Amino acid sequence: MFLSYFYSSIFPQECEICKTTFCITNQNYVCEDCLGSIYKTDFVYCHSCGKITANCLDCKIEKRFDDIGVFTKTNKTLTTIIGIYKLKSVKALAKDIADLIKYDITDFVKKNEINLITYVPLSKKLYKKRGFNHLREILINIFPKSMVKEVLVKTKDTKLQMELSKEEREKNLKNVFRVKKFSEIEGKNILIFDDIMTTGSTLLECLKEIKKGKPNKVYGYVIGR
Repeated sequence: MFLSYFYSSIFPQECEICKTTFCITNQNYVCEDCLGSIYKTDFVYCHSCGKITANCLDCKIEKRFDDIGVFTKTNKTLTTIIGIYKLKSVKALAKDIADLIKYDITDFVKKNEINLITYVPLSKKLYKKRGFNHLREILINIFPKSMVKEVLVKTKDTKLQMELSKEEREKNLKNVFRVKKFSEIEGKNILIFDDIMTTGSTLLECLKEIKKGKPNKVYGYVIGR
C-alpha cells in the first residue's frame, strides 16, 4: 500500500471518468469510487427478450430466453468503463468488472442450474487486434475455466453495434454466428453472457443459433440494459 501511494505521488494516475488522481491499481484507468458507483439495480423488463416492458406482446406469441438476468441499468459511467475495457484493450479491468457482478451472476447460475456458460464471440480480425475476448476474461475471473466455453464462432467481421440503428443492428448480425460443436450443447442448461444490451439483437442472434443444438434451456445475462 505504501509503495502504491509513493509511486502515485511521482506518477499520479487520473481517472478517465471523474478526472481525480488516484493510487496506482492493477489497471490505472478507473478509480475505485467510479467502479463502486456501479451497483445492482432492479427494474421492469421482459425476462424473455430483454425489452423494457412489463407486458411484452412478442414474447407472449413466441418465448425467447428461459430467463434473462440484468445486473443494472446502463448509465454513462458503466458504458465508459466497458468502452475503456474493450476499445483500449485494458485487460486488467476484467477483474474489476467481474468483482462488480460476481455475486449476482453466481446466484443466477445456481438458481437456474446452469452447467455451461458461453459468451458472444469476436471475429478473428477483432480478436487478433484486441488479443483477448473481453467477455471470457470477465467470466473466468468468476467461474472455473472448465465451465466457460466458446460455443459459437463469428463467421465474418461486422460494424460496431453502437454505431447502428435498431434495424441496422439486426441486419448487421444476421446469420454471422455458428455453433462450433452441437454435441457440446445438447441437453445442457446454457447461459449466454454479454456486456451491454441495447436492442437485444446480439443475444437473440446467439440464441437462435444455439437452439439448433437442442439445449435443455437457454438463459441470458448482461451487465447493463
